Amino acid sequence: MIYLANMHLTHAERDAKKAIELKPSAHPVYNTLGHVYLAEEQFAEAEDAYGRALDLAPGYALYLYHLGLAEFRQGKYRDAAESFAAATQGTLPTAEYDLQARYYLARCLEALGEMEKAAAAEEQMARFAYALEPLQKMIARQPNHPHLEQTRADLDDIAARLEKLRTTEA
Repeated sequence: MIYLANMHLTHAERDAKKAIELKPSAHPVYNTLGHVYLAEEQFAEAEDAYGRALDLAPGYALYLYHLGLAEFRQGKYRDAAESFAAATQGTLPTAEYDLQARYYLARCLEALGEMEKAAAAEEQMARFAYALEPLQKMIARQPNHPHLEQTRADLDDIAARLEKLRTTEA
């Protein structure tokens, strides 16, 4: 995790794989490995790692969120929508995750042409608007990595959508 937090991805991947060799049932390690692949924009590999974490810890909301993100980045919108919807039914660790899960769910539903459901997901997203500023600060502190550009673009879109929702309600 320390290597991952500092974006030393080669070391983080190596250590995660070694940890899996030592204890293949350690689902958090698969999640960490998924983060490495996500940061490197290796989305299919990330999807596999998160899927393995879920095999070992079925229904775990955080893993469902990460699986959904890996699926979303590959354009697998139906699968991603199902993963994000399931994640929102569980307990995500922070409001920042709740905000993002509903944002990505809305994006998936838009891509699938399910505009009424997408609008409902955006309305739910607005309930977590207070998490935007902490999320922006967290993303601003992240070391550079390949996936960061997409994350920043999504964050800008979240802010714009929340502003639009706020002005529409006013």
